[in-house]
Amino acid sequence: MMVYVHIPFCLSKCAYCDFNSYAGAGALLPAYLEALGREMENWRRCAQHEPVSSVYIGGGTPSLLTPAQAGDILEGIKRGFGLQAGAEVTVEINPATWNGSAMREAVARGITRLSLGIQSLDDGVLRVLARPHDAGAARRSLEEALASEAHSVSVDLIYGVPGQGTAGWEAGLGELLDMGIPHISAYALTVEENTPLASRLARGELQLPAEEETASMYLETCEILKARGYRHYEISNFALTGHTCRHNEGYWERRPYLGIGAGAHSFAGGLRWWAPEGLKEYIRGMREGKAHYGVEILDSSTAHSEEIMLGLRTDRGVPRTAIAIKPETFRTWAQEGLLRRTEERLALTDKGMLLSNELISTLMP
Repeated sequence: MMVYVHIPFCLSKCAYCDFNSYAGAGALLPAYLEALGREMENWRRCAQHEPVSSVYIGGGTPSLLTPAQAGDILEGIKRGFGLQAGAEVTVEINPATWNGSAMREAVARGITRLSLGIQSLDDGVLRVLARPHDAGAARRSLEEALASEAHSVSVDLIYGVPGQGTAGWEAGLGELLDMGIPHISAYALTVEENTPLASRLARGELQLPAEEETASMYLETCEILKARGYRHYEISNFALTGHTCRHNEGYWERRPYLGIGAGAHSFAGGLRWWAPEGLKEYIRGMREGKAHYGVEILDSSTAHSEEIMLGLRTDRGVPRTAIAIKPETFRTWAQEGLLRRTEERLALTDKGMLLSNELISTLMP
């Protein structure tokens, strides 16, 4: 079993963000941590679980916690469910929060993987995204993370940002490679409704790059990272040997996971469920023992569709027997360099991953 813990507190809301997170709500943090403990205890009592193989503390901005508080969460998981030897334990970090001393303390308390949301090493891009740190802080944070003795360090990046440009994107990527970052997640900017970024674009204050330029950034990223020894193991994720994110691999392989925290989702067998999203609603529900979880029962058709969708996001692909693809469709995709196959499996190429939503929808039963 895997465990995800959601920390929905932020220094400020980024311009593109529509996640379940809240700025200026720090006064609720002590009550929230208490509610997390109650929820973990509830799950410990009502179900038998195998020891936890991976923990992911995400957000929001989990590094608004102190390292001691993050360590307490991990200790609660150990007490409640058990933790496998060699378990992967990730915490997301904003460069505007933990310094090197805090990172080292977190590692000493059991954190094994530091995931830094730097998004860019360009101050202009960071201002467009309304990140609470500048490029200098990002560089310092990366250096401190690499020196922390964590088993692995990961960086989140965003491409396709207004004003970014291909040259600027590749320069930042090259700098990270020279630093020796072992895991890189590169995400295309998604413009969500009702965000400050969407409003600025609608007013004409900013302009997105052409789709062709964004596509070029993605394909160049794949080529650059592969040439430096990175495995492109999922659409947006690249890792050196031994540094893939085991927790996220579990999601793509549809392993059982337990979500703890406001709005956190869980999955086991044919069932998916999630906690209330609102901070106050979640805290009150856990305190009173009356939290109302949403529930979805997955039928066999839905489960099969998820297996195809998630499997084709990865470099392993799916068993050839899992999908019914018309011979003419297969030939066309293969000729266009979108698909690759072995005797037993089908997978998308880098070019195919760029068009994954369109291709996968074609294969849905």
